[in-house]
Amino acid sequence: MNKKWFAIYAATAALSLGASSALAQTVCPTPGTDNDNDGFDDALECAGIPLVSGTIVRTDSATRDVFVIVALASNSLIQQVFGTTPFNPFNSAGYVGSGVNVTFNGAGPLGVNVRVLSDADVVGDRLVDSSGISLQKAVRIAESTDTNGSILGNCQWGTPDGLDGCVVYSQRIKNFIDSTCPGNTADERTLMFKAYVTQSFLHETGHSLGGLAPTYNSRTGGYHYKSGSGFVMEQSVTYSAKNGTCTWNISPAWNLSADPQSVRLK
Repeated sequence: MNKKWFAIYAATAALSLGASSALAQTVCPTPGTDNDNDGFDDALECAGIPLVSGTIVRTDSATRDVFVIVALASNSLIQQVFGTTPFNPFNSAGYVGSGVNVTFNGAGPLGVNVRVLSDADVVGDRLVDSSGISLQKAVRIAESTDTNGSILGNCQWGTPDGLDGCVVYSQRIKNFIDSTCPGNTADERTLMFKAYVTQSFLHETGHSLGGLAPTYNSRTGGYHYKSGSGFVMEQSVTYSAKNGTCTWNISPAWNLSADPQSVRLK
């Protein structure tokens, strides 16, 4: 057993024994296994993954864990709209009103446990484990308020250990909704924005969890289902507009017959 592992086990044992003699000491797996195939050693998950910010994150070695850095812009439109509560698109959330009716369940249906980080929690190029035992990286998805373009979101296809390239263009989304749906009230358009942004973060993150959908299709622009399929990973959301009043079909569901099996984290 190397010194790093010995130090972790010693700290864990001390905490367990010092807390209460009535509590059983936690026995972690032997180092060198990754039974859930999420890139983190089972013993490290049990003992706790040390972030560079000083936080220790204990995870379940029987459940795939993925860390996602949600990097909002310095002039974040998302934070302005969502308020003081930190924006977390992986929480369950419902947006119900005129023009949009959708409830999200995060990434849980994919069989992964998402833990949201900031840039201050990771080492260098998105390395999660500051001890260096695991070299697994976090997915990083950034907000951009740039308005020069028509793309509303994009991401590299691959795993968390791949390229860092996930972006959601919040101001473009707002401008598109405001210009397309002037017949809806400001409150209705805000609700549409919240739903569209949440779906965009889930969709783009999905591209860094193995690609999702399961096969590449050039006709749908890559790892996408066709628009209107009703899945998070459809090529684009659909809507109808009559006299400037919009109804959005923003899909919250994963394809449970294919998407969970397509998840790759390393």
